[in-house]
Amino acid sequence: MPIKLIKVHLHVNWEFDMFNSDCAICRNSICDQNGQNDGSVVGVCGHAFHHTCITGWLNTRNVCPLCNKAWEFKKKSSKFKK
Repeated sequence: MPIKLIKVHLHVNWEFDMFNSDCAICRNSICDQNGQNDGSVVGVCGHAFHHTCITGWLNTRNVCPLCNKAWEFKKKSSKFKK
């Protein structure tokens, strides 16, 4: 009996300048969405976090949780888009 896929949800995180694969705030994999579907973000320092996690962190301190540098979201590069 063949299997029929009804729905598939894939999440891929590909970033050359990302230095960590786990969110230092919740300690889960960056690819794990914590039940959320809001993705991950990278700072100019190169550290990545779940969007929900870093947003909560930034409510108390405006620095990267890993390197303590002032937090700034890295802008997405459009060099590969057509």
